[in-house]
Amino acid sequence: MPTSFKHNKKRNSGLVYEFLVRRLGLTMVDRDPEAYLKTVGIVKKYFSPGMPMEREKEVFNVISKARGMNETMARRVLEEVRKHVVGLDHKKVEIKKSNLIKEVHYAFGQDFFDVHRIPEYRLYASIQMLIEQYRQAALGSNIAEGVQRIQLEEGLVKFMMSPKGVEQVGTKGERVDGLVASLAMRKFEQRYSGALCESQKRTLRRFMNFSMTKNKEQFSREMEEEKKQLLEGLRSSQKLLCFHEDKVMGQRMDEAVRALESLKDVTSEAAVQDLLLYHRLLQEIESDE
Repeated sequence: MPTSFKHNKKRNSGLVYEFLVRRLGLTMVDRDPEAYLKTVGIVKKYFSPGMPMEREKEVFNVISKARGMNETMARRVLEEVRKHVVGLDHKKVEIKKSNLIKEVHYAFGQDFFDVHRIPEYRLYASIQMLIEQYRQAALGSNIAEGVQRIQLEEGLVKFMMSPKGVEQVGTKGERVDGLVASLAMRKFEQRYSGALCESQKRTLRRFMNFSMTKNKEQFSREMEEEKKQLLEGLRSSQKLLCFHEDKVMGQRMDEAVRALESLKDVTSEAAVQDLLLYHRLLQEIESDE
């Protein structure tokens, strides 16, 4: 995808949302309620359903999830995206972006937008630039801008035609922590402070959606499914040789599985925090297999 076009990540709705989700995840894993409330407050303020930036962010959701399409379908998706973009109130969107940047700088510091790294950066940059191109085209664009728009469209069509998985662009919590500590030598701590894994990001997106929509029934179904998948993964991992050779690790793995089995209210913040740790734990175990 194009990389030479001008792009401001601070004004990229998709990227800013992803940055905030990552910060939210870190505050939950670190059990920092003050930082958590501050972060979730900003997300709700700017990305609740119907808000200008949320309506622009819908474009990122549509394109990033559209994979394995044929060319005709991919181009139809972009045409629907173009219609959606033209219908946005861009003046309101830009005002909200400016306010959000000021608020984030004040709350988290000037380096907030430089701390996080996401693998979808180039994809999100291309989507934001295409949004700007569609907006300009609606007002009247020149030949050069038209060529740039075509280049961006072709890159995104190629992305949507690619198959999924191909990159283009004392308490229960304490018992989980105990198992994490026992696996420290297996590079957990080195990765723990890094970027969230995909399963953790999915959990956080679902939690953020629940925080804004209050659809507890849907969120409960999603979290129960995650719990089920985690239990299947951990039970399968219990059969690994390392847990049979090391009795301490084996015992702590058994404790972690029992703790997850007994987790009742999967929609509570404490439960989400535990699920985040379980996701990281399972990823670390699978990466060492």
